Amino acid sequence: MPGLLYFAIGVVALVIENLWRVHLPILGLAPQLTLLVVLFPAHVMNPLRGLFLAFIFGFALDALGGNLPGMNAVVFVACFF
Repeated sequence: MPGLLYFAIGVVALVIENLWRVHLPILGLAPQLTLLVVLFPAHVMNPLRGLFLAFIFGFALDALGGNLPGMNAVVFVACFF
């Protein structure tokens, strides 16, 4: 159940982050809300589930507007540890 909750919070964070980047750019910067969603479960979740969640959110962030495909996925997995 907590994994599903973190997934739902992460999807909401992805939407907010991308809307912020498109509609409210402040010097081209946007908050990394999904990174916060990845870092918090790193301390309370099963490591394998957390790594999967970090990879999925990083890959989704890349798909929604990343410059280098896979870069956010690698960074999120590295930050998970």
